[in-house]
Amino acid sequence: MRNRSLALGLVVVAAVLILTAALMQLRGPHGSVIYADLRAAAGLRDGAAVSFRGIEVGRVTHIAFVPNGLRVTIRLSRTDVPLRSGDGVRPTSNGVFGDIGLELVPGSGQAPALADGGVLAEVAQDPATLRRRAAGEAFVRSLTRALTQDSTHDSVGRARVKP
Repeated sequence: MRNRSLALGLVVVAAVLILTAALMQLRGPHGSVIYADLRAAAGLRDGAAVSFRGIEVGRVTHIAFVPNGLRVTIRLSRTDVPLRSGDGVRPTSNGVFGDIGLELVPGSGQAPALADGGVLAEVAQDPATLRRRAAGEAFVRSLTRALTQDSTHDSVGRARVKP
């Protein structure tokens, strides 16, 4: 009876340890930590998505002010991201609501691999992203004007005639 209780106790302890380790692997941070230096990043927040070649590869975990702008801490969630020291980073808008994230931009394939704790520099915005952002801002401005317009005018600004 005593041997059976001891064996059962050991099995329960082992199961709890295995379950705890598995949960930590699933939800705990893993992968490398890298840094990005940016001049500014309006709307960027902790937890923002970080992508490389269109695939989410990590999250922003901290944003700090430094003399020339911002130092952003990025925790990569994948270990197979082929980052090089010549790669760059730029803020980008994600999704319909324009959430701000970071895009890791491939640079020279000849540069050495980026080590854990390496720093990426900001690169210029993609012209297509700038056009999309400008179009979105213009749409929001026109929608705001239409919604706040005096009720005596119709949606195109013509005066309404009261019957």
